[in-house]
Amino acid sequence: MTRNSRLVSSPSHNNFSSGFYSLFFDDDNLLRLAFDSPAISSVYWPDPVVISWDAGRTTSDYGTEAWRRLKMDVDGNVRLYSLDEEKRI
Repeated sequence: MTRNSRLVSSPSHNNFSSGFYSLFFDDDNLLRLAFDSPAISSVYWPDPVVISWDAGRTTSDYGTEAWRRLKMDVDGNVRLYSLDEEKRI
């Protein structure tokens, strides 16, 4: 993900337009999760003082050279998938 991009959820599993959740970098370069619906809007992300590896927000399953896919589900849950080069899955 880059500074000027957003990862956006879908509104449902069979509708691929933009949903209510988005992940983005703010003006202070902090990663934030936003919920924006017609009824309510809010932004959440843990305390930026907490180091990411201390909070368990790292990935190291296949090292630094793995191909990864970041996906946001309709409920705002973020999942990171890694390609296993040997198994091609």
